[in-house]
Amino acid sequence: KPKAKAKAVRKRRSSWRLWFRRITFAMLVRLRSGYPAADAELALGMVTGDDSRLPVDDRRTMQAAGLSHLTAVSGANIAMLLAVVTLGCRLVGVTRRWSALPMLVALAGFVALVGPSPSVVRAAAMATVGIVGVVMGGGTGMAALLASIVVLLGVDPWLAHSRGFALSCAATAGLIHSSGGDIAHADQHAE
Repeated sequence: KPKAKAKAVRKRRSSWRLWFRRITFAMLVRLRSGYPAADAELALGMVTGDDSRLPVDDRRTMQAAGLSHLTAVSGANIAMLLAVVTLGCRLVGVTRRWSALPMLVALAGFVALVGPSPSVVRAAAMATVGIVGVVMGGGTGMAALLASIVVLLGVDPWLAHSRGFALSCAATAGLIHSSGGDIAHADQHAE
């Protein structure tokens, strides 16, 4: 019976992967209908991080020019996605607190689409902290960031040696600080 249950779980997982592969393929078909194949492949690589379909010569040229990072999924991709979702929420009148839900759904969908590589998971974790900080305000963002750093380091202590992790933490702290929530919180304690 446990084998049957494990098989059912694997089947559900593979159906999700298939669904996201179909989305990726549909994006590629739409891109190819309006752009040359190499341009469509580059655009898809910039969105999903998959540069496997990019012509070998183009990939080598990007590496030689120091532009191979353009097809790596990072916090920049997530920031652009969340900016669009936030703008859409504002345009339809969704309040700041309620906008967290579509932002988190979009974030989860994006992670599922591109795959949970370590850099994507790290960027998604920091984005989640950023969402909490912006939505909750009043200093909760920085506290959430610090808590997530402790949890992530507890789960994977080797992250302490990762420059990418340090940069993600610093960038997220900067975004939270620049949003003004933690400044207002500090001002309350100074009085």
